[in-house]
Amino acid sequence: MNKLYVSFPNLDGVRAIAVWMVVIAHIWSSQVYDFKVFTSLNLTPLGPIAVSIFFVLSGFLITYLLLTEKNNFETINLKSFYMRRILRIWPLYFLVLIAGFALNYEEASFKGFLMCLFFAPNIAFVLHLVPYIIDPIWSIGVEEQFYIFHPLLVRKIKNNATLIFAALAIFVVSIKFVGIVFHNGYIEILRDVMYLTRFDNMFIGVIAAYMLYSINGGNQKFKIVTNKYIGFFALVGLVFYVGYIVVLDVKPIHQIIAMLVGLLLIAITDNNENGKFLSSNFMKFNGKISYGIYLLHRFPLIFGYYLASKYQLINSPQGLILLSTLTIVGTIILAYLSNKYFENYFLKKKHLYAKVLRS
Repeated sequence: MNKLYVSFPNLDGVRAIAVWMVVIAHIWSSQVYDFKVFTSLNLTPLGPIAVSIFFVLSGFLITYLLLTEKNNFETINLKSFYMRRILRIWPLYFLVLIAGFALNYEEASFKGFLMCLFFAPNIAFVLHLVPYIIDPIWSIGVEEQFYIFHPLLVRKIKNNATLIFAALAIFVVSIKFVGIVFHNGYIEILRDVMYLTRFDNMFIGVIAAYMLYSINGGNQKFKIVTNKYIGFFALVGLVFYVGYIVVLDVKPIHQIIAMLVGLLLIAITDNNENGKFLSSNFMKFNGKISYGIYLLHRFPLIFGYYLASKYQLINSPQGLILLSTLTIVGTIILAYLSNKYFENYFLKKKHLYAKVLRS
């Protein structure tokens, strides 16, 4: 089978930055140290912001690969698509799921386990049925739910794709707005589930992919988004907006983050020289093991908190250093070992189901 290769070397760096934002946010919110003693900043929102970045990146990359397959091989092989997702996501997801519920067997909810088992961890998370040690899995469920229907849409839609996906994004935002305006038990659950189920962020990534693919195909309709000043102002806007959220401790508007990230992704993939540091060996390494970092970092974090509590180091600089060191070093070791000796066994099989590969 002839295979095509798509080169997006800078995306590993984006993935690396996002995943360490999550880790920093969880260290900050671990309560091992009262950061208000020396700063009024709140880094906890970096976690939700980073997850929005992941959603946009995922929607962007998967869509671009699907479009490449569709236009070069006349269709999208759905069976192969789902096999690739299974090989990438399922092994570590189920390993972490089983480990998390096993470690919390005394308080674990069988209902919550079943919901996570069938890829509804975002709903289980809202209902407080996911053990703290593995609650990052909620976003994996959102992605898997999105990919149930997304390749079908990409395969079927032939014209006005950007308008259709923009309408879908607006529709999702409208549902979220209903949940904010109206209040009762079920509506509030819907509101919380829809807040986590950020299909609108993923649709924005999808739109960015369609724009870039159209430009690379010679269509000048969206050429303006590749202007170097657009990418620069998107970066400045994102940095200032994240700073505004952290300094003033306000809730992020994830659609704003998603649009800025979408423009940045176009900038760094249209021209690989933009943000070239993102493709450095250090960034590639962290990007390569980012899935493991994301799903496994709570294990060493909780162990670090346990040691800090045991030796009465809570709210001390020593406790903070202990927890931070154990979390960062332990996470890198776990993620590396997981990638090399577990995930790679399945990842090596992905090429059997792919006509378009990232180089």
